[in-house]
Amino acid sequence: MVTPLLTSSVPIFNRALEIFGLQNDAQPGKQAIAVADKTEVSAYWLREDSVIEQDARSIPAFEMTKLHVTGRALFRRGNEVLEVITANRRPLERVLGVDLIYHNVVRRCLVMVQYKMLDPATKRDPGFPPDWIYRPDRNLTKEIQRMKVFAKKFPRLEVWGRLGLGVGAGGLLLIALALAVSPVLLVPGLLLTGASLGLSMQVYTLIAQAAASRDAIGATMATLTFSRQIGNVLGIAVFGWVLVLLPSMGLVVIFVLAAAVTLAATLAAPNSRR
Repeated sequence: MVTPLLTSSVPIFNRALEIFGLQNDAQPGKQAIAVADKTEVSAYWLREDSVIEQDARSIPAFEMTKLHVTGRALFRRGNEVLEVITANRRPLERVLGVDLIYHNVVRRCLVMVQYKMLDPATKRDPGFPPDWIYRPDRNLTKEIQRMKVFAKKFPRLEVWGRLGLGVGAGGLLLIALALAVSPVLLVPGLLLTGASLGLSMQVYTLIAQAAASRDAIGATMATLTFSRQIGNVLGIAVFGWVLVLLPSMGLVVIFVLAAAVTLAATLAAPNSRR
């Protein structure tokens, strides 16, 4: 007895009959029409990879202008530029534990997304509809750990900047004491002053770069460099004038004044980015 599954694809149906050695016009002894919700096709759920690829290539109100084989897509809406990087099943997922990375190029911010597909749960009671749940697997803990490593809060740059200025004030004061009291204090003073220079200059350069918009970053860095040069010129002029007026104690007064100016800068330095 032949029990074929009726199909709208005649060539495939005829091919199936030929495989069983039957003629194309053979009549079935029994016909069984499968109900739609009991077929394998109806039981096929959306896979996570398919959803990720769809979301990475389609963003409402944005137009995709570039697509790279590495999984990087560029979207535009007016002056806004959005970069979408697919990390799913790539080295980035193993490092960050995420599937998609949204990078707003204009605002310079990141949003990273990890996808988890929901499965239908069985009915707990006859009168209640089934719920959609996520069943955690062994990979979930590892993914969360990788995300936490990336999201770790590092010390704020402003704190390091103020620390550098405070260390510099102490170092300059030690140099002044070394000139007036004991040369033993000269080496610690020089070490602290050098550490202050390394901390504060680079930190405030980074703060200026982060605070400036993309179009004004060149002007911002030029203004920062110009301000430092003006400070150098004024400092040399004032301290040189003090050294001329006070030839005996001029160096001590100069380093005390430098320590006072640095301390004032420490108090006036920003506590947080605005």
